[in-house]
Parts: sequence; C-alpha cells; structure tokens
Amino acid sequence: MTEEAEFGKIYNLEVTVIPTNMPDIRINYPDKIYKNEKQKFLAVVDEIAEIHSTGRPILVGTISIEKSELVSELLKQRGIKHNVLNAKQHEKEAYIIAQAGRIGAVTIATNMAGRGTDILLGGNAEYMAKEELDARGITPDDPNYNVIKNDALNQAMAITEEEHKKVVALGGLHVIGTERHESRRIDNQLRGRAARQGDPGSTRFFLSLEDNLMRIFGGDKITAVMNMLNVEENMAIENKLITKQIESAQKKVETYHFDIRKHVLEYDDVMNVQREKFYAQRRKVLFGQDVSEDILYMIEKETERILGSYIAPGMNPDEYVYEDLETMVKEIHSTFPQLSGIGVKDVQGIKFETIYEKIKDLALDAYKTHEAALINFYNSVLSKYDPNFRPQQPFTSDNMVRGLERDILLKIIDAKWIDHLNNIDIVRDSIGLRAYGQKDPLIEYKKEAYNLFNNMMFDIQRETVKYLFRMKFGIQIMNDTVEEMGDEQ
Repeated sequence: MTEEAEFGKIYNLEVTVIPTNMPDIRINYPDKIYKNEKQKFLAVVDEIAEIHSTGRPILVGTISIEKSELVSELLKQRGIKHNVLNAKQHEKEAYIIAQAGRIGAVTIATNMAGRGTDILLGGNAEYMAKEELDARGITPDDPNYNVIKNDALNQAMAITEEEHKKVVALGGLHVIGTERHESRRIDNQLRGRAARQGDPGSTRFFLSLEDNLMRIFGGDKITAVMNMLNVEENMAIENKLITKQIESAQKKVETYHFDIRKHVLEYDDVMNVQREKFYAQRRKVLFGQDVSEDILYMIEKETERILGSYIAPGMNPDEYVYEDLETMVKEIHSTFPQLSGIGVKDVQGIKFETIYEKIKDLALDAYKTHEAALINFYNSVLSKYDPNFRPQQPFTSDNMVRGLERDILLKIIDAKWIDHLNNIDIVRDSIGLRAYGQKDPLIEYKKEAYNLFNNMMFDIQRETVKYLFRMKFGIQIMNDTVEEMGDEQ
C-alpha cells in the first residue's frame, strides 16, 4: 500500500488490501525517541531485559549487521541469552527464526534476515523434530527413519502446544525496531512478524536524533525542542505528533526514490521506442519478407542525401561551388561505381530536382543491370565452365537476389545496432553534465538519442547501398577468373 502511487502511475495497476485471515490484535506502541544513539540502545536493552524476565519471546530488528552485533554485545554484558541473525549464519537462519516464538527466546535480526519462515508462538514443531533428528545423526537412509521422525514430531508438538498457550497468555511476540527505515514498507514488514493469524503481539520502535532519517529530516527542530525543555539524555519522548513527522519524512524519502525510478523509466522509454521501431524492421528482414522495395527506396534516399550534402533544393545553379560539385561527383562514384561516367559537367547549371531525377534513374537502372548480371553469372557462366553444375531450377531475382539482399541488410543492421547501443550508453553516462549548463538532461538525452538513431539509419542505408552495388565487382572478378581458367584449359 505504501507504493500505491508508483504502481498506479508507472504500471497502471490498482493496489488492494486483502483483509487478514484472523482479526489483527497487535498493539503498536508509540515510538520512543532519545537524544543520542547510545542512550537509545541502552533503552532497547532495558526493555529487552524487562520483557525477557516475564518469559515473552522478543524479536529485535536492526538495519545493519553492525547494529545487530552492537545489541548482541550489550545483551552479553547483561547476561541475556539470545540468537543473532545477520546473514552470517544463513544455514541456521531458518532453524533460529522458527524457534523465535518460544518462551524466553530473544532473537536479533537484520531486517532481511530469516524472512520466509513463520515465527510460531511456542515454537515450530517440524523444525524442532528435524533439529532433534540431526542432533542424533538420523538420516532418511535409516530404515526406521519415518517411525523415529513421527515420534520426534509428536513429542515436539506436545511441547509447542503447551508453550503456545503460555506465550499467548503472556501477550505473544514483542517486536522491537531499533531504527526507522527509509521505507515505511520495511518497517511494516518488521511489525508484521508479530501477532500473526489472530495471535496477540506488540511492537515498539526506538529512535534517536542521531539516526540517519532523523538527522536528515527534522532532527534539528526536535533537538531544539528537547533542549528548550531541558530533556535529559536518558529520557525518552513519546509523542504522536513527532511519530507523524517521522512518517512524513519517510514519505519524502519514498517520493524521492520514486522520482529517481520514474526518471530512469523515462530514459528507458526513449530507448524502448527506438527498440520497437528497429526490431519491427529487423523482424521483416529476419522472417524472409521481400525487402526489394526497401532497397529501391534506400537507393533513392541515398541519392537525395548525397546531393543534399552539397547543393540544396531551390538553390540557383549559379550559386553552386565547383569544388563542392567535384566532391559530390566523387561520392556518387564511390556509392554507385556503375555511374563512374558522370562528371562535373553533367551536373553544372542544372537544378537540384533535375539532377536528382537523373542520378536516381541511372542508379535504379544500374541496380537492375547488376541483378541481371548476377543471375546470368550463376545460370550461364558457372554451368559453362563446370559441367557438373546443375541447379534444381534456374536462378532468378526471387530465389537468389532477394535472399542476398536480406542477408546483407540483416548483417549491416545488426552491426549498426550494436554500435548504436554503445553510443547511447556513452551519452547516457555523460548527459547529466548538461544540467550545469541550465539544460534538462532528459530533454537533451532525447535529442541526442534521436540524432544517434537517425545517424544509425543513414549509416545502414549508406552501407547497404554501397555493399549491394559493389557486388558487381565481385561478379566481374569471378567472371575474369573463370575466363582465365578457360583460356588456360
């Protein structure tokens, strides 16, 4: 319930409280607040000693291993027998926590330790029987294992049922929290160890003004009040108003962490949109769909990109820079080797639209010629020089060239996507520095990610077109090689 707002805003999920199986009769005593941490822990030990003398079982929750060992040391000085659960003895944790409800039991646990095992008042008969069998060295391999196990279980149940009645009469398990956690949920989980399934129980938290939560949120105000009232160090304050203030501080911390997670999600959403678009296109290639229309579109767009890098639509031909035209023609030759006959004189004094239509049509025609040459090579050249070459059916654009287009495109988009993910990680790691320039890092990240994605798509387009047109040279080399072999033979 404490995270209801987050579930609603991020996941669009409602949170509902399931009623307890049995009425909850747990008593949650007001927090006790001390000036310093030393007095707080001394007070915790005093309360343990007082309640322990009645025989009630006690569970002490700490926020760290260090604090659990501190409480343990203080209890040793007072001669109070106890168990410590701090994840150092994880093999024994289930055994220890299972018996934390027995008469006179004192268990110290970090908040995460021992969870998943119910604390049954009077003890857990099954664990008690298992411990008895382990102590006697009896294993499931023993031929009388089941008989011995049932006897041990019956004896354990007789003990736990008797102790359960006594513990209930004493008031059930008492839970002591030695510090408020940043999250109310964890405090509630600790409280929930007591008074389960209709059993009685009670809880109390001990705080000090030196605790992290108190120090960060409102500790100074409470300290000023305590000093004004001349409150002694060993005197505790119990005030519902202060308890509400502490809960308010916890809500602030939870909101802060929620904002961080929400911010991270917003960053992830940027990549998620790109991922969905990218993989939709990749699936089309991967599942063998015809991408010839996409290839032709890429040729047209690559032509437009090359021309647009040097001259602009609507630009007066008299404004063209000769050196730019030279560089543009070189790039056309590099991308479309079959158009090597085009020179600067063919683009001088001509409007952008006319040049574009001319180069585009020549490029598309060159690609069709390239397809025909490729098919002819496999159908005639190989069979001419290799008498054993007998294809099951003649090669065509559909059964050969389309497959080559898919393979080439898939290889290129996979390589470029890997590079894109690396680039995005670099941008994300450094984008926070934009805040120093009074810019919103998230907005800047969206801009950078958008530009990187567009650049990746241009790179895929450019490399795919170049690779496909250069296949012609591979065919020509193979042709020349086969002809040389024929001449030699």
